[in-house]
Amino acid sequence: MILPVGDAHSVDAARELYRQMSDSVVQPDSADIIEVAERLNADVGTGDDGFLAVAVEPDGRGAVVCVREPLLDEALLAVLEATMDRQLAVYDATAHRLYDPRTAIPVRVTVGDGTTLPYLTEALTRALLDTDDARGAYLIAQLPGRYLHAVRGARGGWDLESRAEGDPESVGGYEALPEADSRVASVDGVEAASAAVWQWVCDGDWRSVADWQSVDSAE
Repeated sequence: MILPVGDAHSVDAARELYRQMSDSVVQPDSADIIEVAERLNADVGTGDDGFLAVAVEPDGRGAVVCVREPLLDEALLAVLEATMDRQLAVYDATAHRLYDPRTAIPVRVTVGDGTTLPYLTEALTRALLDTDDARGAYLIAQLPGRYLHAVRGARGGWDLESRAEGDPESVGGYEALPEADSRVASVDGVEAASAAVWQWVCDGDWRSVADWQSVDSAE
């Protein structure tokens, strides 16, 4: 569901709004939301291979959009890219996850369940890491010239690796990568892992929130 950012202060509030949207149209439509919905339909297509309109007309609360299962990840990325600069939030009813771009930092993100995102926020970083789904047990964040790989261990700890260069697509295959300015760290729990990832994305004081070591010294 696409909605104005101020109308969803939490993921549970977004879910309730999603339920209400299924009942009736009660407010005037939103030009921004309608324009985004039309753009998505034009770019991705409609029918069996694209976005499908639910029996709910867009109104002042938002717009409900659904997609065929095989295109779910591709569609989510398209929706997030179309809405982030318009300051429109997105609620994913399947994953029960809220994407609010108000404090977002543009970064290419891939998580283990196949989801690809165009940005991160502090709250979203924690939500992505705080999952029981084994497929979501790793995250790759890519910024120009550097990327971060975070993977959850068997006991709930997280192993982090920051590289200044190399091909992030090969991380999942554990191929040999350049070691220039490469650092690794291990942290316990979701809170520590999400703090380290978020500080890295912000290019903040990420080296102080974990015991980072150069690859040579770690070996």
